[in-house]
Amino acid sequence: MERVEEEKKENLEETAEKPVMKSDEEVIDFSTFKNLFKKKKKAAKHEEQPIQPLPHEKEKIIEAPSDDSETISLSALKEKSKSFFKKENRRKGSHQSAGDHEGPSFNFDSVKGFARKNQKWLIPVALIFLAMLVSFHFRMMPSDLPITEDWAQSTVYNYYQNNMQSQVNQQYPNLPQQNRDALVNTEFQKFLTDNADSVQQQIDQVSQEFKGQFQDENGDTYLLAIDPYLWYSEMRNVINYGHLGDKIIDGESYFSLRDGRLDKKASFQLHPYIAAYFYKFMSVFDRDISLMRALFLLPAVLIALALIPIFFIGRRLAGNVGGFFAAILLAINGPLLGRTPAGFADTDPYNILFPLLIIWLFIEAFYARDLKKKIAYLAGSGLFVGAFAVTWSGWTYVELIIAGIFGAWLLIRVAIDYYKERNEKKWWKKVATDLKAPFFTFIGFLVSSGIFAALFGRFTQFYGALSRTISFTNIKEVGIKTIWPNVLTTVAEFNTTSFSNIVDQMGGKPLFTLAVLGALLLLVKRVGEEKRNYFDFIMLAVWFTATAYAFTKGTRFAILMAPPFALAIGAFSGRIYYKGSLMVKENINLDRRIAKGLAILLICLFLITPFASAKQVAITEVPSMNDAWYTALTKIRDDTPDSIITSWWDFGHWFVAIGQRRVTFDGGDQGERIHWVGRTLLSDNEAESVGILRMLNCVQETAPHKLDEYTHDSLKSIQMLYQVFPISSRSQALQKYQELGLTKEQAEVMIEYTHCQDLLPNYYITSDDMVGKAGVWGHFGSWDFEKSTMFQTTKKMSREDAVKYLMEKFGMTEEQAHKTHGEIQAASGDQWIAPWPGYLTSPRACEKLSENEISCQAQSNGGIIPLKINIDTMTVTVEGNDEVTVNSLVYPTPSGVQVKEFEGEKVGASVVLIPNGERYNFLLADPLQAKSMFTKLFFLNGEGSKCFQKFDERNLVTGGAIMTWKVDYSCSQGNIVQ
Repeated sequence: MERVEEEKKENLEETAEKPVMKSDEEVIDFSTFKNLFKKKKKAAKHEEQPIQPLPHEKEKIIEAPSDDSETISLSALKEKSKSFFKKENRRKGSHQSAGDHEGPSFNFDSVKGFARKNQKWLIPVALIFLAMLVSFHFRMMPSDLPITEDWAQSTVYNYYQNNMQSQVNQQYPNLPQQNRDALVNTEFQKFLTDNADSVQQQIDQVSQEFKGQFQDENGDTYLLAIDPYLWYSEMRNVINYGHLGDKIIDGESYFSLRDGRLDKKASFQLHPYIAAYFYKFMSVFDRDISLMRALFLLPAVLIALALIPIFFIGRRLAGNVGGFFAAILLAINGPLLGRTPAGFADTDPYNILFPLLIIWLFIEAFYARDLKKKIAYLAGSGLFVGAFAVTWSGWTYVELIIAGIFGAWLLIRVAIDYYKERNEKKWWKKVATDLKAPFFTFIGFLVSSGIFAALFGRFTQFYGALSRTISFTNIKEVGIKTIWPNVLTTVAEFNTTSFSNIVDQMGGKPLFTLAVLGALLLLVKRVGEEKRNYFDFIMLAVWFTATAYAFTKGTRFAILMAPPFALAIGAFSGRIYYKGSLMVKENINLDRRIAKGLAILLICLFLITPFASAKQVAITEVPSMNDAWYTALTKIRDDTPDSIITSWWDFGHWFVAIGQRRVTFDGGDQGERIHWVGRTLLSDNEAESVGILRMLNCVQETAPHKLDEYTHDSLKSIQMLYQVFPISSRSQALQKYQELGLTKEQAEVMIEYTHCQDLLPNYYITSDDMVGKAGVWGHFGSWDFEKSTMFQTTKKMSREDAVKYLMEKFGMTEEQAHKTHGEIQAASGDQWIAPWPGYLTSPRACEKLSENEISCQAQSNGGIIPLKINIDTMTVTVEGNDEVTVNSLVYPTPSGVQVKEFEGEKVGASVVLIPNGERYNFLLADPLQAKSMFTKLFFLNGEGSKCFQKFDERNLVTGGAIMTWKVDYSCSQGNIVQ
């Protein structure tokens, strides 16, 4: 009985409502936050040193952090707490004796009394604050770029080791390699011991040089990812213009730098406004803070705020301990930390903060007995639904989770009550009476959410939540409703994943097992509970399951699973803490305070791995933006007052934010331009590439749709345009349109879509990152619209109808039509419609064998392909295998880039020969890529090109180059082979 009363008392204390704090109960010193967020100015560039940082591939020099767990020192908190409570009585005047300066002694009893009296709110505040410190600790790491210290150490060490290796090889050429390596290692360790200070100084210097490449002129670290630069641009617009765009048309906000010259309408988003007002708030404490720095800090602040609702949800499930560990697990969750460190200023923090606030307030409304409180909670929950609606397009999922929670609870509750009351007369009336309050709570949530969704202009999405969820399951389908490709098939964050990968990303099997146990423990009745509480278990189970399913539809959605997972761990921790400490106290007669300490220690052991993982994630975060890109884009900005930048869409937000010039497409606005721009890169016809760029310059992607109005056939429209693109003359293009079946009036309309006369200056960027993405843009550029039309039209037809259509539309024989229909039924759309042509190797040096022969060793698929090339006859042989050959050889000549095709059995790859002074480099590529415009511009330096003039070239700190070209629509350039 004593045990029962003790646990009951503790449970009541943990679940008591938090009292409202008066504004004068505590004074907050904001200077601490000011110092935390201030950033020192960028150090001056060091003079050139003999040690040059050349980490050609970052992944080779990034060292994994140690497995030691992260420790948090409490000494600073201890000192601050002393100064907080310490009181000094200083009296004014100079005639006081020494004794007058002595104040009353510090009274610990009064402090204890204050703490005991206010522990209901002091303990939660302290635990939340501690969780916030942990979150800030990891999320602020990227600000100082700690990984550069590893890069610098590796660079300096490699420099000395390579020098020592060369000396040892010269002195002991006949010594076995293993012995030489051991000798180098011994000498190197001795060198480090004797020159520790000097080496460390060099490491620090190189580290600062690395850091400088990723920081702006103020010394502020660039934003980490690409998407944050869209919000940076719109945040800047809010500051400068008061809305998300930079112009107002018919009362609507438009952003003139997006969607080419068409001006993209700015859909309302809350994030840039929050960022702008956060900047204004921060500028009160630091007048020199920049827009970029304020936006850099915002994700860390938003996640810190998200720890408040998750603490209180966890507290309701399993007391203060449960709330604390739920907050800690959320703060260090790997997938979440990877998308919400300081600098990753995308909308992901809201996908955590708002759902937690919405569900927390709904839970409080569900349990509230006071009508006024219930209404207040429901109003708050609805308000945050409205705010969430203008923050992220997938916001309706939280409605469905709450509906799923309530629906599952209602069914289980009715089933249980029926089982218990089925023998009583009119049992259903009693059940209905018991369920009336919860039912109206749910209805109140729907009404409140609908009202605020309507106020924020999102009622249509609110009403269509179910249909949006169904469409989510088909997010990456291709070729079903349109013949155009779907960019989502190639967006990395929408890649699907397996259940085992979900478990691994959430912390591994041990932690996942604890989460499952934590959810199950919610089914165990607490002391003092008359009935088993199914709601908490159902809430966690539905939330957990729904977000786990979302995870399988795309790795980006992994973060949605972080809150229920953290709550499940918190539930396990809290329930084990209270139950376990009681059992230990009773069974082995151990003081319960010691038992509680042991329970906390045991739970903390499970956090060692998550803390180590969090540290590894945090220290390896590096901006993708760097000084080379920043300078290249500002050079474009300074060259012309109005222009268009065209490249692959990934960096489009950079072009707008830093280049401050129009962009053909970007990460939030791709459309059908994924084909058109992909084609400009993949095409081997320079005139065709320039013709497509001319159309995009004039009207973006609208030309084929205008042509559809005349042809009533999308496939025919696209085929017609491809016949017109290579024609540069307006008059000849006008004539061609008429030859292809348009009237003169129709042709005159179309000529303004493809050959307008007010072309803007056009910059075309080819960069090193595009080599790795070649398979993607090559896929869209090689999109076969005939195949796409077949797939889209016949996929759901019967075999008889499909065969008939294919024979009539495409002139196939019956046998060909049957075969094609079978392929369509068996294949996925994007795989069947177009290939994925990419580069198979990076450029490598060839060895000179004689005056006219070179040897080139290609590594592909784990093997070596030895090639011998005769540079006089430009023939290629595969050494040791005369039965096969490469598909083709691509090489530059004074008259342009030539392609030599070979006969016989082919290896499925082509060779690109790249002059390098008196020597040659080479690479292997898909035959489509080997002769592409990208190959000619990037690898062959634009040699032979008539329509692209090199504007700028610069090297990246990570290796590789950025080349910027000016498009010459008159094609009067004369790039000569050197």
